[in-house]
Amino acid sequence: VGPAADPAPAPADDTRALGANGFPVTIPAVQSFTRHDGESWRPQGDLGIFVRRGQAAALRDDAERIAKEFVDAKLVRTATVRTVDDHARVARGILLTTGAVDLSAAPVKAQALASQAYRLDIDENAVVVTGGSGTGAFYGAQTILQALRSAGRLPAGVVTDWTDQTFRGLQVDSGRRYYSIGWLKNQIKDLAYTKMNYLQLRVKDDQGLRVESAVAPKLVDRLPAGGSWSKAQIADLVAFARRYHVTIVPEIDVPGHSSLDTQVYPEYALPEKTGYDYSRADVREHLARWVREIGATFDAPYVHLGGDEFFDADNPRLLSWVRGLAGPKATGEDGYKALFNYLSGELAKDGRGAWMWDDMISDPAGGAVRLSRDITIDYWAQIYDAPPAGAYLDAGFTLIGSSSDLYHDLWPPLTADNKNNTINQPWPADQWTTYGSPYVYSGGWGAPYSVPAGSNSVGQFFPIWDDPHGWAPEYVLTQTLLPRLRVHAQSVWNSPDPVADFAAFDPYLRRLGHAPGFRQPVDTLELNPPQK
Repeated sequence: VGPAADPAPAPADDTRALGANGFPVTIPAVQSFTRHDGESWRPQGDLGIFVRRGQAAALRDDAERIAKEFVDAKLVRTATVRTVDDHARVARGILLTTGAVDLSAAPVKAQALASQAYRLDIDENAVVVTGGSGTGAFYGAQTILQALRSAGRLPAGVVTDWTDQTFRGLQVDSGRRYYSIGWLKNQIKDLAYTKMNYLQLRVKDDQGLRVESAVAPKLVDRLPAGGSWSKAQIADLVAFARRYHVTIVPEIDVPGHSSLDTQVYPEYALPEKTGYDYSRADVREHLARWVREIGATFDAPYVHLGGDEFFDADNPRLLSWVRGLAGPKATGEDGYKALFNYLSGELAKDGRGAWMWDDMISDPAGGAVRLSRDITIDYWAQIYDAPPAGAYLDAGFTLIGSSSDLYHDLWPPLTADNKNNTINQPWPADQWTTYGSPYVYSGGWGAPYSVPAGSNSVGQFFPIWDDPHGWAPEYVLTQTLLPRLRVHAQSVWNSPDPVADFAAFDPYLRRLGHAPGFRQPVDTLELNPPQK
């Protein structure tokens, strides 16, 4: 299943060397380290983690979580959180605090994300973590934890770390197969461990709906080999993610990817059963109620509306509707834009933003209907009708990526070295070389290309797809995901690579492994265990 599928520890001498910047190798690497004279810092067996009294309400929960992580990682015997006076100095241990982080050397986009930046001041006795917010302080603590796992010590000096990417995440195709809440919580821990902050869950596809719904109850997957989550389970998952500074974005794909929808709700379908008949006001209103319900269920700042691979936009019913709306020259694409403008406006009533895929929009700049610039474009490939990614940026859209070149699609490999369209894709060494920057986008059948770093390209997701609908059990996916998600974490933080190539990176990702507290019980070999 590809290199580094099993996160067994590498030999100690493989990972004791410092990175290219003189700091221990972490994932992602830090942006800047200035070495000072003095001895390195190592924690004592009984570690003190300190918060200042005036910041205790904001930081104590994170401090307690971090203390547990240090113990779970077996870096110390005990870790105790203590409150100190606001101006007190800490003689030994770790001080978590928030304040201004000097980002004058960072890009403008990074300065706008100052809340996620942090500084480490390290001497032989203590480490002071200054986060731009609680999130930044939490990220600083993850760097300390990883540096100790990597090298056993922190050299004296100053770390300044930041990112210029707003969205750094994992996309999970839970529309085609059920994932346990426990597995999702593990991924949230791993995202936070590597400073990633978004989990996108595709909760509806041709196979039905993965979450409880009052608007579309017939679509909820209650089959023995399927499964779904209750709203209470999602509320618990969302709260859990927030504790780890991770935001969950649900995706409900319309009007296409709706084979089951058109069977259980034929009254909303086009006559040909190719998707939803959004020429009708009652159908548009049904979809609006549904996406608003999903947004409320996940208490999400954004809802991904899908919009990919719908090939009947020129249906006579849809054309007749949009030409009545926008004039006789309006096209099927104009009707498509009108639908997503409407749904985006409905989400805006709840204070939520809308995302959609790129591939059905050939003219992002104009047309008889102008696609709302309030919609964020999720660009997966220059394929079907889509122009290059830069065309969306030139038209004024915000762009994120979920590249088809990186699809971790869970088909069984046909041969031992099969790299294409299987669970072996992407090959981590190729991923390291080609997608080392978050500004790289998929050319579809052509080569990938870059957009300008100063553009409104604001993040990337690593995409898991499951077209075979559950061939790979969760514990297998856990193994195959590890190296690929670690390369992605390094890319999307957008810091200088700590080592020369993937071969040098591999021992570190093995040693750093999963987040402390990561649990992956294997108590069944069923591909999709039914809900209890």
